[in-house]
Amino acid sequence: MRLQAVRTQAARWVVIALIGLISIFVACSPEPQPQPTKQVETTKPTNAACNTELELHDLKSISASLGYAFEPTFIPEGFEHSSASLDRRQRANLVYRNGQGIMLIAYPVTFYKQGSPTMVELRLLQPADAISEVNIGGSVGNVMRGSWSERTILAGPGINPADAMWDYLRSLTIYFDCETDQSEVVGVAIQSIPGDTGDLISEADLIQVASSMLRDQSSTQ
Repeated sequence: MRLQAVRTQAARWVVIALIGLISIFVACSPEPQPQPTKQVETTKPTNAACNTELELHDLKSISASLGYAFEPTFIPEGFEHSSASLDRRQRANLVYRNGQGIMLIAYPVTFYKQGSPTMVELRLLQPADAISEVNIGGSVGNVMRGSWSERTILAGPGINPADAMWDYLRSLTIYFDCETDQSEVVGVAIQSIPGDTGDLISEADLIQVASSMLRDQSSTQ
């Protein structure tokens, strides 16, 4: 029974760590040098309204379940819409592909500057230099470069925090909050996951994707 409990705890930790990547997609990228983790202060995000008018056909079920559905009006060159679905956590996942490269838009999500409560409890804090603030349509968003390395995740909850490695090349993610037509605040994440070439979507392009999801506030007044 004790062995089963240990296995269950380890499996739960791996799932939580993967959720930090927002998606179940695993991308291979060059192994970085170990980086120390630092604690950072949290800041209150700025809200912005999001475009809810241009829904794809397969977003209708998302809208019916969540009461809203967002999509960008700009996507980087070479990317095409692949799918839109609602997962078991009632989180919408919009997938765009360019060969093996992936752009994922997910909502609702919660952004943690230090890391999820479980990871903080394990003393695995996201490095401060991986997080920076950006301007998205006049509102504040956050960019996160990378995530915990695959080796760190597979090591499980027993890993020594000093041995944990942050892979700065594994992904690039922008987080921002926006409002629905009903003034409901929704956390949105847009993530680039590299393909075989290891190329990430540029920060500028991800910001443009995020900005294209914002509704013109002047049209609602």
